Formats: sequence, C-alpha cells, structure tokens
Amino acid sequence: MNDALWRDDLKTLFDPCPAGWRVPRCGDGELSPWSAFTPEHGPYNGIKALFGRLWDGSAVFGGTVWYPACGVRTPDSQGSVYYFGTGYYISTSTQGMRPARLRFDKSTVTPANYSGARCDGHSVRCVQE
Repeated sequence: MNDALWRDDLKTLFDPCPAGWRVPRCGDGELSPWSAFTPEHGPYNGIKALFGRLWDGSAVFGGTVWYPACGVRTPDSQGSVYYFGTGYYISTSTQGMRPARLRFDKSTVTPANYSGARCDGHSVRCVQE
C-alpha cells in the first residue's frame, strides 16, 4: 500500500526495474503505454506455453514487443498461476486499491484495466525513461 516504493525520481530496493528504466504509468493524464495495442495487432499464439501477443510497440518501446500471456497469481490461489493464456501487466497507476494494468487474451485487449488487487502477482514490463 506504499505508493513510494516504485518512483520515477528515486530507485528503491523494492523497484523491480534497473536504473534508467521504470514501471509504466497510465491514468491521471498519462496515456496508457499500451493504448495502441489492439486485438488486430500481432498474432495470438494459442499453442500451450507460447500464449502471447506480438505488438508493434515502436511508439513507446522502440520496436516490436512480445508479451507472454502468463496469467496472474492471486491471494486465494495459494501460489498457483490462474488465467494462464491471459496477460496481466502492472503499471504504477492506481484507482483506489486497484492497479491499472494491461489485460489481454485471444480476443480482447484492455490497456488500462482497473481490476484485481495490488497484492496479485502481475508481470512487470519495464519501460526506458
């Protein structure tokens, strides 16, 4: 519940990104870094462990990017991964207790999905500052 653990101006022990990189922001006047991602962009490979999407992320990420659809861990999953085949990527933005996150599956893409909980085990995709 400490919003100061991942900051743009100061790296902390809890920040998952290396120096020069940060967890993306969206909301509060910030356009989601995933706003250009749509179901039409890139393949969705539904062959077991190859679930994921390949997107043209040149505007934000400098080129084509692969996002595995590796699911999410929830407090009630007892360490198991739920929703394998769906991608969940966290941002630093929140709406109350809910994090803003990228959520996608084989037919939908939601670039700023405010659901789940901060304590869920989301994937992190750092962006260069």
